[in-house]
Amino acid sequence: MNSVIIRAFLLYSTLYHVASDEVQATPRFTNEDDCGVSVISRSGAISRVVNGTASAQGQWPWQAAIVLSSGGSLSVICGGSVINNKWVVTAAHCFNNEPLSDISVFLGVNDKSNGNEANRQILQLESKTCHPNYTENGNFANDICLLRLTSDVSYTTYIRPICLPNQGSSESVGQSCIVSGWGETENTGNNNILQYAEVSIIDHTLCSGWYQAVGLSIPENHICAGYELGGTDTCQGDSGGPLVCQQTVSGSTSYILQGITSFGSGCAEVRRPGVYTKVSEYIDWIDEVVGSSATSIERHSWALVFLCFQCCFFVIQAVY
Repeated sequence: MNSVIIRAFLLYSTLYHVASDEVQATPRFTNEDDCGVSVISRSGAISRVVNGTASAQGQWPWQAAIVLSSGGSLSVICGGSVINNKWVVTAAHCFNNEPLSDISVFLGVNDKSNGNEANRQILQLESKTCHPNYTENGNFANDICLLRLTSDVSYTTYIRPICLPNQGSSESVGQSCIVSGWGETENTGNNNILQYAEVSIIDHTLCSGWYQAVGLSIPENHICAGYELGGTDTCQGDSGGPLVCQQTVSGSTSYILQGITSFGSGCAEVRRPGVYTKVSEYIDWIDEVVGSSATSIERHSWALVFLCFQCCFFVIQAVY
């Protein structure tokens, strides 16, 4: 009997470590060395999404298009960001109880009007998890949603994940960051082509004062980015898309997802900068949702099921 117990223990130990290694091989959220890096750039000055600069294909490889199928037609309803090979993050207000089967995630898109564009990947949704405390009561608090894909993203030159910040970290006021999307350009550019812009992080208290003038409040877990005099901004249709800021560590530079396009008052107006969900305030929640996904659970479950069968077999052998 002692030999049976020893064999069972050794088998359990082996299976546990195998299962643990498999789970750890898929990061809960992106902290990979190659996240936030684009190998493609476009020369020339950065302008605006309203009055925007057209992106080169693959310039912002984490950019996702959230596409709704309705009445036989497809439309980009929001942007999003790839955070690992199974998950995309976007804004909660992008959705209005649509069936998951009507929503797709398009990756590697530059010209949304070109259905034959190379380097695209089209993925379906397995699940949608929006923040439980999201509220659209005038200030869009907790405006964040996680989309789990039915199949893995294949990373290419044109499709790569964005880095996430540390929980509770802060961006610097005045820091220049990038927004991107296929939203309204107010006749200043072709919104079929992914547009991008440089915006500046604005002090939260200052921004809140500007918005109070029009009866709006800025949640604590949001940040403002743009310019006091306007002229540069995200607009309708850019919701859910990324606000990314560069950081350099040990000589290596990458982009970090600091914000998710949430709301504003008009587009590119004076003292009405864009307002973005502050991603660093939700890293623990992202970790909880992504870390408790079926991928991790299934691997442990199958290992334990197999272990149970083996243990039963050994016990039967010992008894008979």
